[in-house]
Amino acid sequence: MFKIFSFFLTFLISYSIWASPHVGIIVKLQGQAQLLTNPAHKPSGSGKSILFEGVYYDLMKARLGTKVKNGNILRTGNGAKAKVVFKNGDQFLVGEGSAYKISWARKKKQNKEQTTVELMYGAIRGVVDKDGPRHNSRVKTKDAVMGIRGTDFHIWQQGTSGDSQLSVLRGQVELKTKKDNKSLKVEKGFSAEVAKSGKSNKLSLLKTTKTDLIKIHKDSRIEKPTKVTNKKLAAQITTLEKKASQTVLKDIKNYDPKLYKVLKSKKIEDTDQINKIVVGKVFVKAPKKKKKIGVDSLNLDEDAYEKYFRVDDL
Repeated sequence: MFKIFSFFLTFLISYSIWASPHVGIIVKLQGQAQLLTNPAHKPSGSGKSILFEGVYYDLMKARLGTKVKNGNILRTGNGAKAKVVFKNGDQFLVGEGSAYKISWARKKKQNKEQTTVELMYGAIRGVVDKDGPRHNSRVKTKDAVMGIRGTDFHIWQQGTSGDSQLSVLRGQVELKTKKDNKSLKVEKGFSAEVAKSGKSNKLSLLKTTKTDLIKIHKDSRIEKPTKVTNKKLAAQITTLEKKASQTVLKDIKNYDPKLYKVLKSKKIEDTDQINKIVVGKVFVKAPKKKKKIGVDSLNLDEDAYEKYFRVDDL
């Protein structure tokens, strides 16, 4: 019976990976995370429904291989992090104490699909292929909307109603505030802060600091991943990780050919290692001055680069 169940589960996971470009798969997990599914105006009556942000959801425990579908919310607890990879290699790294929802719909006028990622609170780092199905996606926080065209970015939302910050590590993101439509373009090495200011928003563009970059690294690094015990599931995850690696390297080749050549010559193909190197490269030229956005307790001594970003022979 167990073998039959295991085969059936593996079949479903395998099918879901290739069935839709919009179905993300949790390929790496640390700690306890939850998936909120089947949004509705009334509780389902199953006993597992919860009310979140004014909507009822069915609650399930997130595991390796869990599918993140249209309208689902992935929520991580304290100390928990997750990595979600899509069929084309796009990836979202979800920091601890975070909740984000991904949804998509086809625009009738343009006959194009558009993906919307909503960060309710916490932090996410996204790596999106500029030629993939999420190349024209939007990312929403409480007070801002960001247009993604293919880039490596990090967004932090303080609570459900606090300030937010966007940092760009590669490519370009256009940000617009919701209240007063203030807008700006954010490029590599810069961060945009959106803060409440009366009935409007205060929008600031600043150089991304070393403090910011250490936070980005910590938010997107999974130190103690859950082990994969099912061999077939492990094979499926390996396939997705390889695709994610191809997507990241393709994007780096487009924006930073010099770094791409180094990575290829050193045969560095692990996405987590590459993402670390990308942040580390920005870190070298970033200003040291701290900004009061809740991360001032991070260590910024002279050994910060050695501690967080050093890669031998790079």
